[in-house]
Amino acid sequence: MGPPPGYQPYGQGMGIIQPLRKATTAMVCGIIGLLVCNIILAPVALGLGISAKGEIDRNPGRYSNRGQATAAIVLGIIGICLIPISFIILSRVKK
Repeated sequence: MGPPPGYQPYGQGMGIIQPLRKATTAMVCGIIGLLVCNIILAPVALGLGISAKGEIDRNPGRYSNRGQATAAIVLGIIGICLIPISFIILSRVKK
């Protein structure tokens, strides 16, 4: 006897789509990097975001948060662009 109409037998579904933790971590690093310590966290956010986006693209249908990985890449780029401004501000504060 098979499953009722409209249902798939156990074990033959697409699987559970879940968020990739690396993408979430990358986005958190990007947000905190913009606010606190961009010299360290911005490159980390960029690297983790690129890695997470690649992993999500290699496994389509398994992970649901590609947007977070993209946001982490953008935040990482912005944070890296702000590093020279941080140095200028810090050099003026020390005077």
